[in-house]
Amino acid sequence: MSDPDAQDITNHTASPTGSPPPPSQPSGSTTEYKEANASNSAHKRSRKLPKTPKWIEAACAVLLVFITGFYTFYAARQANASKKAAQAALSAAVTANQTLKEIQKGSADTHELAIQAKNQADRTKDVADKTLSLTMATNTLAEQTKRAANAAQGASKVASESFALIQRPWVGVDLTNSPILALTPEPNVADRLGLMATFTLRNYGLAPALKISTFAVAASTFEKTAEASNSACGAADVWFEQKEKGYMESTLNQKVGFTLFPGQTFPISYSSAVEKNFADLWLMGCIVYADVFGKKHKTKFCELGFPDGSSRICHVQNYAD
Repeated sequence: MSDPDAQDITNHTASPTGSPPPPSQPSGSTTEYKEANASNSAHKRSRKLPKTPKWIEAACAVLLVFITGFYTFYAARQANASKKAAQAALSAAVTANQTLKEIQKGSADTHELAIQAKNQADRTKDVADKTLSLTMATNTLAEQTKRAANAAQGASKVASESFALIQRPWVGVDLTNSPILALTPEPNVADRLGLMATFTLRNYGLAPALKISTFAVAASTFEKTAEASNSACGAADVWFEQKEKGYMESTLNQKVGFTLFPGQTFPISYSSAVEKNFADLWLMGCIVYADVFGKKHKTKFCELGFPDGSSRICHVQNYAD
């Protein structure tokens, strides 16, 4: 028995329901039989489904149209948005490209500016170095000029002082004419003598001596010489300021405020009272005068007298400024 016949017997035997056996398989090929069987099964199923109403099909069609339209509208919006985004991206790309070009150009310009700035800085440094050198040279010259000015000022001061020392009056006692000491008894005073001392003043300088005033005080001991010298200069200072001028000229017959030109002499007398039995007589004198610039000068002198009327210059309180 062929295999198809055996399979058919098996199928009939295995059916538990006692349903009628399926029709015999044609003697054709197995493939054709399977295709025919599948087509019959589909046809049977299609006859079993109920037929769909028309209104549902219409509603589905309308819904399909609505969905299609909504999708089309949304797709159009999406396409428009995509288009705008693409345009924006394109614009951004163009802008970025231009910016890149500007940056590249700016970089080149910046590089050129950096080179120019470096060159300018180098030139500025050269100028600064030269300026510093010039400043140092100027400072050195200024220091030298200052030293020269100080030296010139010092020389000028020395010259001025030298000129003042040379071209100024110098008034003192004329050593070529010895002082005259005259002692006379004092009326009604048994233990004292009257002293009249006459000196000759001379201007040893090269300029006039102005406003000359002079005075002398006698001291009986050496210990009293300093005090007597200071007293004489105090009185001469007072009369130099033209104070008590009338008293000096009228009462003491003392000339005050006179002038001596260079080389000129002038006799001056002092009167005083001294102890009768003196051993030595110290006559302390002072001369005050001014130069042509108004500066005051002073000369101190000391004359040692003896009872016989002779005298000599003593070794103390002799000074001239």
